[in-house]
Amino acid sequence: MLKNIVDIDTVEEERIDAIAFPDDEADEHQFIGLLGRALRTQLDSSLVFDKDQGAYHFPAAPEGIGVTYAYRSLKQATSAEVVKVYKNTKDDTKINYVRHHAFVPRFWRLGDNWYLSVTPTFVFTRDGVRPDRYAADRLTKKKKLEKNQAILGQFVMWRRFLCGESIEPAIDLFGTPLPSEQGSIRLCPVDAIQSPRSVPERQWRVRDPASASTDQEELSV
Repeated sequence: MLKNIVDIDTVEEERIDAIAFPDDEADEHQFIGLLGRALRTQLDSSLVFDKDQGAYHFPAAPEGIGVTYAYRSLKQATSAEVVKVYKNTKDDTKINYVRHHAFVPRFWRLGDNWYLSVTPTFVFTRDGVRPDRYAADRLTKKKKLEKNQAILGQFVMWRRFLCGESIEPAIDLFGTPLPSEQGSIRLCPVDAIQSPRSVPERQWRVRDPASASTDQEELSV
C-alpha cells in the first residue's frame, strides 16, 4: 500500500479529463497503459492474466479444476464451462490439458469516449496452472472449429462479467473505500449497431476442406 511510503497530505487530486483526452499521441498511449494496469488490478482477484497471449482467463478451481460460470445470455439464464478438463483417453486419472475461456482487452478512444474491445479466445494449461506446450496448436484447432454463435456467446458472457458486479469494491491508492461512482473503471455495455447488411448465416457454416484432417486430430487429442 502506498500509504506506507507516501505522505497523504502531499497528494493532489487531478481531474481525470485533464489526462484522459490528450492531444499528443504519446500521452494517449500512456493513458491506455494506465487503463490497462487499472483493469488488471481490478480483475486480479477473479481472473488470471496470461502474458504470452495478453489475455485474461478464468482460473481453475482448487479442487476438481473444472469451473462453470452462470450468467444471463441475450435471451435467458444460462451457463458456460469456462474451465474444462480434458482427460487422457487411455487413463482417465491423468489430465491431458485444461481449456480456459479467455479474452484479450484493448482500450480505444473515439472522440471524447473510451471503449474496451473484447476479443474472445482460449488459454490452455497442462493442469490448470502450468502452461501447455501445445497451447498454440490447440488454440488454432479450436478457432477452426468455432462458429459465429459460439463466438457471440462467449462475447456476451464476458460483457456480462465485465459490466456486472464481478469487480471488487473500489479503493483509493491508500486502501480507503471510495464512493461507487469513483475509483475503479466502470464498464457499461454498448448498444448493438443495426446494419442493413449481414453475412448470410449459411456462410458461417462453410468449412475449409483442408480442415477435415485437423478436425480429426482435435477429436483424437
